[in-house]
Amino acid sequence: MTALEKSKHIKIFDLLDEQTVYPMKFKPHGRVILINNVKFDDAKYPERLGSEKDVEGITKLFTAFNFDVQLYSNKTAEEMEDVILKEAAESTAREDCFVMFLMSHGVLGNIVGTDGEKLPYSTINTILQDSSQLKNKPKLIYVNACEANSDKEGKDGYFDAPDLYVFFSTVPGRLSYRTRDKGSYFIESLISVYERNKERCDIFALSDQIISQVSKKNEENSKEIYQNYEEFAQIPSGSHKLTKKVILRTTD
Repeated sequence: MTALEKSKHIKIFDLLDEQTVYPMKFKPHGRVILINNVKFDDAKYPERLGSEKDVEGITKLFTAFNFDVQLYSNKTAEEMEDVILKEAAESTAREDCFVMFLMSHGVLGNIVGTDGEKLPYSTINTILQDSSQLKNKPKLIYVNACEANSDKEGKDGYFDAPDLYVFFSTVPGRLSYRTRDKGSYFIESLISVYERNKERCDIFALSDQIISQVSKKNEENSKEIYQNYEEFAQIPSGSHKLTKKVILRTTD
């Protein structure tokens, strides 16, 4: 199998590998739900400058992967929940895969709406788990938000729905970094890694490469800022309940 892949005999490779990969037979393969909060009513949450670079990169990449990208900007916590409920319910039998990017401020176990209210990850997990339309489909969830500690919020609300892959931009207790010019370290690194592997993008297998690239970027840009660098370093973290591989391609 390794020799076939290296020799670029992709069609033969796919036939042999078919039983271990989620089918991607429709065009488009599904929808990418992109929720991006930029401006917040609560002054303690600053404007997420540079996040438009993330939106541009994700849209270009997943359009090339044969997905329709649907952008939702500046949503309150309740509106985010409504969007996720709606989009999960509207998934059809002609969609192979469900993808969602959640990009906002965050505190431990929650993503923050533009009104400063928090949407628990446990609530999102329940929506995905209870959706009959998403049953047996791979669900790829990318959370680009801080996981900062909060006195009022416990370490609750992580994902465990079936056929789910979830990738956080940072681990609990850490921040998630972004620049005005290039967007966030996490999304920039994700796009770079996926682009390099666009002919056969094995989502879970590439997680370590993204983590490594974010770590290098974080170290290069932040080590001089923080005296206790190890306390603040951004470390992405992924987990999954997938039963097969998720392979995306720009050539399909």
